[in-house]
Amino acid sequence: MNEIEMAIVPKSDQLNADDLIAGDKVIEIERVNAGNSEQKLVVHYVGENGRPWKPCKSMIRVLVSLWGTKGSEWVGKRVKLYLNKRVRWAGVEVGGIRISEASGIGSAVSVMITVAKGKREVYKIEPLIDENVLPFVETGSEKFDSAAESVRNGSITIEKLFSIRRFDQAGETILRAVASEL
Repeated sequence: MNEIEMAIVPKSDQLNADDLIAGDKVIEIERVNAGNSEQKLVVHYVGENGRPWKPCKSMIRVLVSLWGTKGSEWVGKRVKLYLNKRVRWAGVEVGGIRISEASGIGSAVSVMITVAKGKREVYKIEPLIDENVLPFVETGSEKFDSAAESVRNGSITIEKLFSIRRFDQAGETILRAVASEL
């Protein structure tokens, strides 16, 4: 995440549609918990930084159609989330988080979802090709320290590193600081 992207991160306890203004986000599910009466499900993912995804009811139904009703079986699966600016709430287009691709499916899946009271439409999810998902490197791990050293000694640029590995926000900040010292 660059300085402009960091500047537009909403102050919130969850992943918001505004987080996706700069582009789509692939998340890997770590665990799933029951939510509350307003937000029924809490999806924790790798690198969430305390801001889990709380999918709307339609996206929960999509996930159930893809992977079943046992949240424990969702762990390790990935979805690509995007900002759909046409999502309506209380009759107003406010934008919302939607799923475009998912791992664990062999071909495209079409699901009927409710888009307005009494109005349903076909929603299509494409397979997420796992080879296109960058491996996550945990801040403070041996791999992280090795990546930082590679940036420090000039054997890899920060841009190249970010194109082949994923880091949480803290890790990205540390690595950018290392790169700026050069």
